Amino acid sequence: ETIRHFKNTYTFRLAYLAVEKGKRAEAVGRGLSCLAEAILEEAATNAWMHLEARHGSPFPAAGASNRALKGFLVVGYGKLGSRELTFSSDLDLVFLHGGEKGMMTPGGSPLEAPLFYARLGQRIIHILTTYTPSGRAYKVDMRLRPDGAGGVLVSSIQAFVRYQMESAWQWEHQALLRARPIAGDETLRTAFKDARKRILMKKRDGETLRREVLSMRERMLSLKGRKRRGVFHLKHDPGGTTDIEFMVQYYCLLNAALFPSLLEETSTICHLRLLGKLGIIHEEMAKALEEVYDGYLRLINQRFLSGLPIEMELEPRLNKMRKVVRAAWQRTFCIKDCTSRDIPLGSP
Repeated sequence: ETIRHFKNTYTFRLAYLAVEKGKRAEAVGRGLSCLAEAILEEAATNAWMHLEARHGSPFPAAGASNRALKGFLVVGYGKLGSRELTFSSDLDLVFLHGGEKGMMTPGGSPLEAPLFYARLGQRIIHILTTYTPSGRAYKVDMRLRPDGAGGVLVSSIQAFVRYQMESAWQWEHQALLRARPIAGDETLRTAFKDARKRILMKKRDGETLRREVLSMRERMLSLKGRKRRGVFHLKHDPGGTTDIEFMVQYYCLLNAALFPSLLEETSTICHLRLLGKLGIIHEEMAKALEEVYDGYLRLINQRFLSGLPIEMELEPRLNKMRKVVRAAWQRTFCIKDCTSRDIPLGSP
């Protein structure tokens, strides 16, 4: 309940900055992401203390000051990973551990380390998602873990890296571009960052990557695309935020081996700035997409705070924003005539 009061208080302050002060969605998103990080750290530490009291710690030799979350890591994906949360965002999370089979906790009710970490993950989700008189802190989405909803809740760091290197789909590497450690063991944070860099710096065939990105986007459109004419879904429809994110992910995966600096960031907007600065895409195109993306996120926030869906009538200004994105999409994937000079790329 205290966590929910804390979250509601600071969410209100950020909503004030967004609505009354007109702060950019980029700044609001970073504020919401910092808030989520603080709450995740508190929830994970609270869950650890609860389990440690019953079962002991998998790393009892560690000093009291640094024992909490030893061998455990919370990784943020999606909008949390990219520091671009909106007021309506879920938390996309992956839990990793560094325990080994056969390692036991020393408490009165001992557990094998992997089971201890699995229960720790369950407890964190419980703390975040249970409804109290002040509501729910966050909705949590764990489907990005290895093997999706059918996979184990908490993977070992070794199994995670092996899966990403050998078995992951292309879209999972797209998602990994926006992933970053949120809370937990410093050693695991470093191991995750190093593994992420190795995985994403793999050289990729441009045509294969292009086909796979387009195929995944088509699948998403078939499931979530617009059903009514004249109505535009800010996230899912062609020309929406997902198109911008897919273009950025395509350019980053294609060029990460040559430009490792692309992997230092996880934010879509920061990636756009870097892609323009490095000359991978025209700066004019990067700036136009950045403004449209921030504008879309601002609209998503405004509509959520007003109790409205993020589908809206395709009015002239919104249609102009959508056309900027579709033009960039055509150039990126050479759809129709990718060299056409009449494609509008100016800022809306």
